[in-house]
Amino acid sequence: MTQDRTAAVTIPEWTAELEDAFDAEARQIDTLIGILRSQRDGVARHEVGPIQDSVYAIHRVLLTLDEARKRRRTLLDVLDDHETDVANSATPDRVRHSKQRLITAAQTLETELSLSRRVLESALSSTDDELRSVLDGIEESATYASEAGAGDPRAGRLVDRQV
Repeated sequence: MTQDRTAAVTIPEWTAELEDAFDAEARQIDTLIGILRSQRDGVARHEVGPIQDSVYAIHRVLLTLDEARKRRRTLLDVLDDHETDVANSATPDRVRHSKQRLITAAQTLETELSLSRRVLESALSSTDDELRSVLDGIEESATYASEAGAGDPRAGRLVDRQV
């Protein structure tokens, strides 16, 4: 079903398409939840690889999720345009079930995102604290200071500009 479609929307057609749209969006959210859990496991094990992989995977899933949301909104817009045909029928249990599954998945995602945010903030804070304690123990910085620049404490300092 497309947005520019002018033919009457039949009840079985909108039921199947809307059910599929809700399910597709819920599946993408479930995939995102799995990636977030994997990311937290990587943080707990102090493994950079899974964390980096999760960033790219999250990006891909968010793009796909955006497409699924657009599809659902388009279907709902088409149904709104044909509200008299649809209003005369009760929403089938399959569609209500799919919609509830999407709502439940979104609520779970909200909880998972909150947990991931706390875990990542804690990991960053812990890393900052460890780095500060290491740097506080260093009295002089590593430099290429030559005799000509020995009076300047900033002379010849090594800086890693990669972030």
